Amino acid sequence: MGRFDGILIASDLDGTLLYDMKVSTENRQAIEYFMEGGGKFTIATGRAPEFVKRLDIPTNAPLILVNGTLIYEEDKIIKSYSFPPEMIKAVPEIMEKFKVVRVSVFSPAENFIPDPKPEYFINHTKPINKIVFCCDNAETAIGVRDYLRKKYSPEYVFERSWPEGVEMRSAHGGKGKCLSFIKEYTGVRTVVGAGDWENDRSLLESADISYAPTNAHPEILKLADKVLVHHKDHLIAHIIEDIEKGLGL
Repeated sequence: MGRFDGILIASDLDGTLLYDMKVSTENRQAIEYFMEGGGKFTIATGRAPEFVKRLDIPTNAPLILVNGTLIYEEDKIIKSYSFPPEMIKAVPEIMEKFKVVRVSVFSPAENFIPDPKPEYFINHTKPINKIVFCCDNAETAIGVRDYLRKKYSPEYVFERSWPEGVEMRSAHGGKGKCLSFIKEYTGVRTVVGAGDWENDRSLLESADISYAPTNAHPEILKLADKVLVHHKDHLIAHIIEDIEKGLGL
C-alpha cells in the first residue's frame, strides 16, 4: 500500500496551482511524488479542455472542467451539465442591460466561443455549459452577479472567478458536486480541495479538508480549513507536505 492511498486532491488552476500560467517544478515534482505514493490528483477549473491539455499537468483522476459543468476522463465526457434553450436566449438582454465588455461561451460541440454576438444566442440550439460576462470593472461585475442571482436563482449559479468576470452555469453542476461524484467514482476515502475564488466555494465546502493560498478572496480565506502560502510559492507542494505530516509519515 502507498502512503497516500485513498486520498484525492482537487486543485483549482489560476491563483492556486498555476503561477505565470505554468506549473512550477516544485509543484509538479510534489504531484508526481503524491501519485507515486498512491494518491489521486486532479484539477477543478473554469478552464476549457483544450487549455488544460496544453499545460500537461500530471493527473490520475477524472478532471473537473468548465467550472464544474464537465467531468472528463481520458478525453471523454463522463458528466455534463448544460443550460436549457430558454436560458440561452435570455443572454442578449443581459448583454444590453449591463453593456458588458465581452461574453465568452463554452459548448462541448463547439469548444470555446470567445466573443459571440447576440444573434448567436437567439438562434442557438446546441448545449452550452458555461457563459462568462466580462465587465470593465469589479463593481460592475458584482452588480451583474447580484442582479442575475436575484432574477434567476436557484436554478442557475452566478459567481466570479476573477474580479471583473461573472460565470453563469446550471445549479445542477459545480466544482463541489463534481468532487462528490469523483469521490464515489474513484472510491477514495478522503478528498482535499484547494482554491482561491468565489467559484471555488463549493469545492472547498464539499472537501473533507480544504486549503487556500494567502492570496485567496477574503470569503475563501474564512472558509478554508487551512491557509498556507501564496500560490506563487508552490502551494500544492506545501499541501502535499502538510497531508504527509498529518498522516504521521
